Amino acid sequence: MARLSFSFIRHEGKQIALVAGLQGPSKHIGPQVIRNATKDCYGLFPKRMLYEAFATLMQACNVDEIYAVSENNHVYRQLRYLFQKKKTFVASYSEFWESLNGVKKGALYHLPSQVMRKAPESIPSKKRAEYRKRYHILDTIIQEVNSLSR
Repeated sequence: MARLSFSFIRHEGKQIALVAGLQGPSKHIGPQVIRNATKDCYGLFPKRMLYEAFATLMQACNVDEIYAVSENNHVYRQLRYLFQKKKTFVASYSEFWESLNGVKKGALYHLPSQVMRKAPESIPSKKRAEYRKRYHILDTIIQEVNSLSR
């Protein structure tokens, strides 16, 4: 339901993961599948779960920082793809990176290696059970990734 492409880069002595793409589902998977998956995961979007698993894996790989391209700097915006992909590229990376508390740094976004969670007291009481279930799913993903990287 989501794919993330990245490269490892060494820059100024730091190991960096550079996210070059975050794609949603293939064309044959309709929006209803994403809606159902999001509902089944208590409001967690597939891309959010993928990013959390990715960030956990990057921690296990001793990556110092994570950066990502914005939609304006994506390879499909370059001249060689401009006419070919003009109508097919609709991603709004910036909006997603900012939802993760990513910070714009020039042409890239600096992303957190661990996504911040809401404090329980800041969540309305009628939503707390849903958030507990969301966080349980994310904790399970993090545990699984960590167990694979040992």
